[in-house]
Amino acid sequence: MSERRARPPLDPRLVREVGPVRRYLALGTGLAVAQTLVTVGLAIVLGGALADAIVARLAPSSLVAPLGWIALLVFARVALTFAQTRFAQHSAGQVVADLQSRVLGAVLATPLRHVQSVAPARATVATVGLESLRPYFTGYLPTLLSASVLTPVVVLMVFVQDPLSALIAVLTLPLIPVFMWLIGRLTEGRSADRLAALERLEAAHHDMLEGLPTLVHARRVGHMGRRIDALSQSYRRTSMTTLRFAFLSALVLEWLTTLCVALIAVTIGLRLLEGQMTLEAGLIVLILAPDIYLPLRQLGAAFHASEDGLAAVDAAFDALAADAGAGGGAGSAVGVATAGGGGGGAEGAVGAAGAEVGATAPRIALRDVSVRARSGFAPWRARGELVPGRVTALVGPSGAGKTTLLHALVGAVSLDEGSIECSTLPASSPAPAASPAAPARPTAAYLEQRPTIFPGTVRRNLLAFLPPEASAPPDARLVEVLERVGLARVLATHAGDGGDPLDLELGPHGAGLSRGEAQRLAVARLLLHPAPLVLADEPTAHLDADTESLVLDALRSRADLGHTVVMVAHRPELIAAADHVIEVSAA
Repeated sequence: MSERRARPPLDPRLVREVGPVRRYLALGTGLAVAQTLVTVGLAIVLGGALADAIVARLAPSSLVAPLGWIALLVFARVALTFAQTRFAQHSAGQVVADLQSRVLGAVLATPLRHVQSVAPARATVATVGLESLRPYFTGYLPTLLSASVLTPVVVLMVFVQDPLSALIAVLTLPLIPVFMWLIGRLTEGRSADRLAALERLEAAHHDMLEGLPTLVHARRVGHMGRRIDALSQSYRRTSMTTLRFAFLSALVLEWLTTLCVALIAVTIGLRLLEGQMTLEAGLIVLILAPDIYLPLRQLGAAFHASEDGLAAVDAAFDALAADAGAGGGAGSAVGVATAGGGGGGAEGAVGAAGAEVGATAPRIALRDVSVRARSGFAPWRARGELVPGRVTALVGPSGAGKTTLLHALVGAVSLDEGSIECSTLPASSPAPAASPAAPARPTAAYLEQRPTIFPGTVRRNLLAFLPPEASAPPDARLVEVLERVGLARVLATHAGDGGDPLDLELGPHGAGLSRGEAQRLAVARLLLHPAPLVLADEPTAHLDADTESLVLDALRSRADLGHTVVMVAHRPELIAAADHVIEVSAA
């Protein structure tokens, strides 16, 4: 969360950067002016009609015209209120959608190594957090516009009718902002605390769901459950504190405005008894008096909605600034011909758009590549060559920066020192032709350490990362790839008698498959992609020795086709299967 700071009623960043806010302010101000004119006109017509009916004892037939005007003005006021509410709701939806898309876009642009750490907090901001903007736009901002227009106009009208009542209003009106300021001091930071508590709770839920199998195996579910319960209680306490102050502040403001209106009414009554003012003027002032205080009273009641909304705005813009800072400079890292930036943490084709798929195999030189980590550099001055037709293994201790080096190869991480230079050689594998306007640049098929399996069929997962210009392989080709990683027979068993293994439905995160089976499905997806640069982060994780040999043979076949194959390796079998080894270390 950002540091607590004084917030204006309307964050300037919203006006400056979000187009729907500017449209809302323009039309909202026009509606507020129209409502003010209707309110003043209704008070004048109603006060005059009542005075005539009481003093002149007019017949009911003489009041038909005034009653018609009153009905018309009441209808106009209701219609304007309805229009303002609908427009506020529509604008709130547009603003929330705009900021949500920006936050999600910033997450997608975040370097891959930072995605896991920022995703839970950004998810909270983009969902529950930004939803707080709806009451801010539907409750607080309309009241703010009304207070800036209605209150001064009504005070001026009261002054025209009765200067003493206007003086009382001017003297008592500041009491409401003073009490609002006192309430604001008491509630300062509570909305930010509430959002921070919700972010902690959401992050704990996310961690528990991600690590549930491990927690069950280690018999630590109860411990994690107690932690979530403690965070839930913390969130409940901060929410109840916020609600308690909201209800108390509304009560205080209601009591204060009632006293102020009563003071004006008492002075009018006494002067009417002494004949110091006309009945019509007194009635008009009495009708308008509540409208002097009403916008400010509603503003105070909606104060907590503004706090929640502005806290969400702060969180959203802070997230955008942080993600922009973390992701700045990430991009092309492979010289002139580069693998494009990946995103979102899902493995597959990186930088496929606009590339000539499979047309060239890159020869990549690592020149003292260094990337800054939390403490020092990881990797530090990595050197070596990635040559087409050869399987290269990146080895080194955990935390040395091997995965970061893969991210740098696809342009998802910017280099702090050194360079990555790329030249291309013709690949021997056939590939579909790209559009004539597409530049010749290599693409990468990338397998993450924790591959993503989407909800849906096996077929959908296999085709998920094929480049747009590549035609979908026939089902026979898909089954052949599954057989190469030893998965076709397993999926046929899961599908049951007569079932097509390609139509087998998988749940979220590969539910329905073991971790080893999900890993083999991701490897099959990698093999289907025709990119000339193949990057695999621990491709045989969760696999037994027999299945591991199948995966290594499949990667070897890609190298035999003239492709550049790079894999992160810890296990001795993987290192022994490589043609070339590059040591990666941290500093």
